[in-house]
Amino acid sequence: MSRVSEVADDDAVARFAGRYAGTLDPRNAVRWAVDPFAPAMDGSPSPAVLLEERRRALYRTRADADEVARFTADLDAWQRELSLARDALPDREAEPAPPTGPDRLPRRPRLAAVAVAIGVPAVVAI
Repeated sequence: MSRVSEVADDDAVARFAGRYAGTLDPRNAVRWAVDPFAPAMDGSPSPAVLLEERRRALYRTRADADEVARFTADLDAWQRELSLARDALPDREAEPAPPTGPDRLPRRPRLAAVAVAIGVPAVVAI
């Protein structure tokens, strides 16, 4: 996937906005489709960062049921927006495939292999 800086120009945002059906500002939605933790165009934190802070706060204390329900609803809404934004990105088939082969392993499998090799249980999101 492209870096945030590569999708932040006006032409890319305009093409993205034509395909995007969500409620976020398209300039931010295109950034967050690529990197959910990137700051907004105005420098403010992304919803992913704010949700992560809330999630951590829920684990620090005894969670109020109403706050858990609000958090869950906000998380679901964010995930829907991210899905809409990612669906509006150009087809991934146009991007070159990452290099593979015996001398060049893709990044995630390498991390998983290292974790397994040193005997550390790992959860790898793919």
